[in-house]
Amino acid sequence: MLLCSKLKPSAEDIKAITALVSKSFDWDRFIILIKEHRLFPPVYETLKNHLKDNVPTEVYKRVEALRKKNLHKCITNIAAAVKVSRLLNENGIDHLFLKGFCLSQILYGHPCSRYAGDIDLIVDENIFEYATHLLENKGFTQAQSETELTSENKALFLESTHHIAYCCPTTGARIEVHFRFDKFSSYYPMNFAEAWKQGQYVNINGVDLPTLGDHHTLIYLTLHGSKHFWKRLFWLKDISDYFKICKSRDEQIFFEDMDMMNLSRPSGEMLNFLSIFFGNNLPGKARQTIKADWVLRIGPLMIGVVINNPNGPWAIVFHHLHRIFIHRGIQFKLQSIKLIISVKYHKKTFNPGKKSQILTALLKAKHVQNKQINL
Repeated sequence: MLLCSKLKPSAEDIKAITALVSKSFDWDRFIILIKEHRLFPPVYETLKNHLKDNVPTEVYKRVEALRKKNLHKCITNIAAAVKVSRLLNENGIDHLFLKGFCLSQILYGHPCSRYAGDIDLIVDENIFEYATHLLENKGFTQAQSETELTSENKALFLESTHHIAYCCPTTGARIEVHFRFDKFSSYYPMNFAEAWKQGQYVNINGVDLPTLGDHHTLIYLTLHGSKHFWKRLFWLKDISDYFKICKSRDEQIFFEDMDMMNLSRPSGEMLNFLSIFFGNNLPGKARQTIKADWVLRIGPLMIGVVINNPNGPWAIVFHHLHRIFIHRGIQFKLQSIKLIISVKYHKKTFNPGKKSQILTALLKAKHVQNKQINL
């Protein structure tokens, strides 16, 4: 999977892949992994261009079907993003798209060469309410997967998250509008104003869409992947390819910058995993930091469990331990522990005209109590 997902597989890579698949090879497991790690777009290109004759026809068709479905979703996302971007521009709202098709265009020269998930964009926290109000007036419906948002619980919900999800009325695409880069502001050493000032535009199908600049992109990709303990390997591939393509950034300079921001753990971990999985350069200073830090030393042992079974019980345990210890700031640790052990009410669907079940129950109890008092 890793060999097939390389940016430009060499002749030696193709030879190694051919030798692997010529033996007893579990193609079902292979497809499960490329789906789990969102690597089927580059894997498809390698199979199509170099290994079509070495892959069973049925397997090739299954990978091709994944790629076609992803292509359709990406096109849908772009259409929704253009609509949203125009609406925000017309109302003077600065915004930045995160990852997604903009990152794909930067890295590969095509917006659909990367896995297409939800659309992520961020606006300044001070105009977040205005931006979401505009979307709702244009028919975008809240589609928050974690909770049902009502006037009673929306403020409380926003204290523990950093975005609200919407569904585009014309394309059905899911858009997450962020007002912070993370629920823990202390973990992300950047704000929207700084990111906007250093941002860039990416031209997609004749439309200029704003996204993060190179420096902030690498910071965001590192902290986003580390937050999820790299359970999807395509997050690491994004950064690996970014270092190889964007020559203005290299691993050594990036690690030194992150170290100055007290983020040597997530950046050192990321660079270590890039070295292990994709053969990227591991700077000497990062190597020294890893050697001296027990959390970073056990990282490769835990990641082996996580990437093989991201939803398994041990992977979940390692993920939570990782969130507690990966950042040196005690504030982040305490916030993480509080978030992990707290019990929250979650509702999968959203209905603007209906209160959440828990609020309904509380209001009903209060009504009964008042009635008894009156009697």
